[in-house]
Amino acid sequence: MTLMQWILIGIGGVLFLTGAILLLIGIIKKKSLVLWKLLPGAVILCGLVLAGMVGLNFMGQQQLTQRENYVASRLIELESYAPAQLAAETALNRSPNVQSAQLAVLSLALEGRYSQGEQAASRYNNRFGDATLEQLEALCQEAAGGQNKRADLLQILKQIKAQLRLSDNDRSKAESVVNIQMAVSTGEGAAVAADLENLAGETDPLSLKASAQARMAGGDPQAAFELLEQAALKDNSFPARAALAQMAANGYKRTTDELGNTTDSEQAALEQQMTQKYEQIDKLQERLYEQAGANEQQRLQLEKQISDLEEEIEELYQESSSIPVRRAVNYILSSNPSEDDRLAYNLTLAQLYFRSGALDTARTYLEELFTEAAAGENSGYLSVECANLLEAYDNNLKGAAAENTGAQDGAEEPPVLNNDPAAAVQKLLSAMTQYTAQGDVSYTENAAGADGEENMKTVVFSQFLLETLQDIRAGIHIGRIDTSNYPEISVTVNISRSKKNQETYQKEDFTVKEQGAEVSDFELVDTSAENAGSNVCLVVDHSGSMTGTNLEQAQRAVSSFIQTAGSKMKTGLVAFDDVAEMLCPMTESTGMVQRAVDNLTADGGTHIANGLVSAMNALQNQSGNRVIILLSDGEDSEESANQMDSVINQLTQQGIVVYAVGFDFADSAYLSRICEATGGKFLRSESSEDLGSVYQTIEKFLSQDYVIRFTVSEEAAAYDRNIHVSIENGVFDERDYFVGVSPEKIEEEANLPPQSDLFQQTGGSGNKEAVE
Repeated sequence: MTLMQWILIGIGGVLFLTGAILLLIGIIKKKSLVLWKLLPGAVILCGLVLAGMVGLNFMGQQQLTQRENYVASRLIELESYAPAQLAAETALNRSPNVQSAQLAVLSLALEGRYSQGEQAASRYNNRFGDATLEQLEALCQEAAGGQNKRADLLQILKQIKAQLRLSDNDRSKAESVVNIQMAVSTGEGAAVAADLENLAGETDPLSLKASAQARMAGGDPQAAFELLEQAALKDNSFPARAALAQMAANGYKRTTDELGNTTDSEQAALEQQMTQKYEQIDKLQERLYEQAGANEQQRLQLEKQISDLEEEIEELYQESSSIPVRRAVNYILSSNPSEDDRLAYNLTLAQLYFRSGALDTARTYLEELFTEAAAGENSGYLSVECANLLEAYDNNLKGAAAENTGAQDGAEEPPVLNNDPAAAVQKLLSAMTQYTAQGDVSYTENAAGADGEENMKTVVFSQFLLETLQDIRAGIHIGRIDTSNYPEISVTVNISRSKKNQETYQKEDFTVKEQGAEVSDFELVDTSAENAGSNVCLVVDHSGSMTGTNLEQAQRAVSSFIQTAGSKMKTGLVAFDDVAEMLCPMTESTGMVQRAVDNLTADGGTHIANGLVSAMNALQNQSGNRVIILLSDGEDSEESANQMDSVINQLTQQGIVVYAVGFDFADSAYLSRICEATGGKFLRSESSEDLGSVYQTIEKFLSQDYVIRFTVSEEAAAYDRNIHVSIENGVFDERDYFVGVSPEKIEEEANLPPQSDLFQQTGGSGNKEAVE
């Protein structure tokens, strides 16, 4: 029961007691009939009615929650896990209850998404403190380790279903909701006529929203809007408001009143203005036709008036088109979201502002979304989907779980791999628009082309969202971690985000955590000036797969980097396919490098090791900060991969940092390993068109360098450690490191083939020359 419901019940109780006391006094002392008997009686009645209405409302909510949980459990039984999870999340958002949380975790676990299930169980358990959630968290952890826990999970599902109490009528209505959910999720939304008939006349939000889904899938969005409007009046949960706002943003509304009169006076006024201007254009065109023989100046003047009117009509049209989105924004802004609604609130507003073209505002709301999601404390609506996206992004960036090796011994099926951020974004948007089926949206803007002319550019919200996420997660980079003076630690930090109204970051801008504990006593050193004269060798893959657009976009991105960096650094260019070629040695002349970039062609295979060795040779005699920026769109060759460990060792010994940019079929795990070993960072571009922004991020990394120094005080005996550094807007990076020689390194060296005869190397008895 909510706080407001308890307050209303309290008010009802106070009214009842007050009325009862006054009535008792009136009866005992035989006071006035009106003031001491009728009036107190009315107060008692008001108290009873108020408490009774709240009680009935609460019972209705509980009954609705039972039906929603039944729907979620049935969808899990039918192995429709994504709709089941959304149903459970919706029930949890509208009426917080532990059963919905349990069902949300079960839908993840039974789908094989054990990592996400474990995280969700932990967040929900922090909220509810439930033994079953603890059990689910443990089962997810064990299943992720390869044990088959499906039977245990299904037993918990059976226990939850046994706790649900539904009448036959409620069960019948809930089954119709399940049938509609299944039909919509499988693309068979037209085959739900019988279920729609069964739900006809139902006024509860669950039935109304299911009917809206069916109408939307059946191609009747106006009917879907009206059903969602009814649902929003009965359901004050944020998902219901967001669904209605999204439909309203698409232009669906009540256009006429009961008498058939247009109710939208604002749009009607704009349409009238457009009509008047069209009439003016018609008259001007008639004059232009009649005065065909007029002088050139008069003709140009008439054409100019027509052109101006057309521009005014276009502005009026844009204003009229923006009205639905603006109203949807105001509708969401007028809501008072709870803490559990914050994720969905920020995402909904970000999408709506994006649709209106206010991209900066949309980006601000997305930053708030990711800041809260990264904290991992929100267990409300869309929390699972947001956590899923962050995990997929990080796994993709690090190349984690790149291959599915199959089920482990005793496991029925392997965990679902989560390293596809594009798919995770679509799941998030699908969850946000589950009743409207709108999915992704786009915004078209005018953009200056290479020829200087304006071209129409369409931006997709899912891509915009991923770019914003990359901007946040690539905003800070932990490079080298120096443990040579342990317990003193020196951490190199690069930042790509510029601080507002301040040239450099200060100590108070950073939050440093080591082994999970905040470090307050640290020293911050700005080394940007020392590293201003960086030496950067650009290593570009020009194998056959780069033919066409990929190579053209790569040339533009590299050219932009060269021009932006300018004289701040020396630059060289290496191109590689099967072999590597130094196209331009290290130079301060941007023109020389640019000419080499312009001459790039695509052909051959991929041998990354050759490209890195050529760049390493070019940087060998350079003083100062030395950096390689590697670009590739494909997997490395087997020969190159076999040489890579040796190349990485040479790079680390020489202190050369490698940043890598990958797109298309580039092996994220492979490139990430190269970067992490040398203190650099791997950045993935979703397409070749986005390469420019990725190169700009790296350029900013090179121009904003800091060193954080502190002394380890907690768990000083632990040599396997973790550091987390963050700045504003949820921008952070974290990295595991090892003091001394890591166990992995020891094992790697232990498995190396034996060297040649030790005695021969040291002049022992096996050395013929020594014997002589």
